[in-house]
Amino acid sequence: VAKRIKELMRPQDGKLFKVLDKGTGEYRPLRFKDIVILMRATSNWAPVFLEELTSQGLPVYADADSGYFQTVEVRTIMSLLQIIDNPMQDIPMLSVLRSPIFSFTPEELIDIRLVDKDRYIYEAMRFLADPDEDLPGGGREIKFELWVKIKDFLRKLDEWREKSLHMAIDEFIWYLYGDTGYYGFVAAMPGGPLRQATLR
Repeated sequence: VAKRIKELMRPQDGKLFKVLDKGTGEYRPLRFKDIVILMRATSNWAPVFLEELTSQGLPVYADADSGYFQTVEVRTIMSLLQIIDNPMQDIPMLSVLRSPIFSFTPEELIDIRLVDKDRYIYEAMRFLADPDEDLPGGGREIKFELWVKIKDFLRKLDEWREKSLHMAIDEFIWYLYGDTGYYGFVAAMPGGPLRQATLR
């Protein structure tokens, strides 16, 4: 579908694809807003089309409620809010650590996990940041760069957890957008303005 849209928008042999403008009654060059993809059911497919067309650099909008919270940018912020509320959740924790907000590599996450496979990742990070805490797996050596990343992450998480207690949720979310730089980051992604609108 993305390929076909690009073909329609690109001049073929110097000729533009034209459509009849109902307002003027004359033919004019095709615009993105003239193109519609009809689907029998949007709930399952709209998020897939949104993600793929956006990744192809095409402006896209879907009138589908179910896909709203499934976009990568909203899922990342939701995961961040979940671990601010309760850091003892490994799946949202991994989502945030792997996101552009903190950019932990898979190898770094493996090193953290190897501290103690039976504990939460948050507990392992606390131990690595301060080995005096009582957690099995002591003596595990990690790279200095990883130690710095863990300390920075825990400092930010503690700061956000404290602020979340004293701010209204809408103010707090806007604060997170600015403090993480994530709102600006999504603007640089394909379909950035739409991603920012989704976050708003």
